[in-house]
Amino acid sequence: MRLLVIAGGTGGHIYPALSIAKEFKQINNEIFWIGKRKGLEEKICNDEGFNFFPIKATGFLGKGFLSKLKSLYFLFLGFRIGFYYMKDIRPDLIISTGGYMSLAPGLVGSFFCPLIIHEQNSVPGLANRILSTRSTVVFEAFKGAFKGKRLNASWVGNPVREKISSYKNTK
Repeated sequence: MRLLVIAGGTGGHIYPALSIAKEFKQINNEIFWIGKRKGLEEKICNDEGFNFFPIKATGFLGKGFLSKLKSLYFLFLGFRIGFYYMKDIRPDLIISTGGYMSLAPGLVGSFFCPLIIHEQNSVPGLANRILSTRSTVVFEAFKGAFKGKRLNASWVGNPVREKISSYKNTK
């Protein structure tokens, strides 16, 4: 299976996505990742051997007028680039963990194959609130995070990297 992961920006979005991607890779799936160029996610993809596809994006909320225009420009550019990436990757499944850079490729990808989102926070971010309208399944780390906004939201907690879950305190 060809799994596309869309995650970037902060470790709060990247590391849960990394945990998911590693689980899928262990059962012989091909992993593709859309994220920001020169971000933490690109370094992780290089280290893990995942196929990385860069996208430009900036945040929208809490920004000034010019920054919002730049964000909208990158959003529309992201729709166009996302379309070409979907044609190249041809994913069987998309998993997005949110963040502003996930919006355009997540929306475009939802027209090509099933989209699954995972929300790591107790209050869903803007991108995941929008993506939840197109997703097949919504996973939430905190029970009731979507508070009736999504009837098919499933509480699963946060994926944790094996390095953390297998940690043994030697003191």
